[in-house]
Amino acid sequence: MPDTDRWWPGLAAITGLDVDDPRFNSHDKRCGENRLEMLRVLEERFRQHPAAHWKRVLTERQLSADVIEEFDYRPTTRRRCATATFSRSSGPASGASRPSASRFS
Repeated sequence: MPDTDRWWPGLAAITGLDVDDPRFNSHDKRCGENRLEMLRVLEERFRQHPAAHWKRVLTERQLSADVIEEFDYRPTTRRRCATATFSRSSGPASGASRPSASRFS
C-alpha cells in the first residue's frame, strides 16, 4: 500500500477531519491499527454529500476519485485496501449517487 502521508492533509481537510487526530495522524494508524475506525468515519462523512460533490472536491485537491456506476465483483487478491467508491442508490433518492467507503479483503 502506498504511503498515505502525502495525501492525508488534503483528504482530512475536505472531510472535516483534524489532520492531527491522534487516531489517524500516521500512515500506520490510518491503514493499520485504526483502519476500521477510519473506514467508519469516512463512510459517515461521504454519506453527507452526493457523489458529484466528492468527485469535484477530490479532483480539485488532485486526489484520485471516480464514480463507479456498478460494483458487482470482489477483487481476487488477498491484500486489504480501502477506497472511496460511489454507487447508485435506490429508494427515495433513486438515481442519486451516494459515496461509500469500502474495504476489500
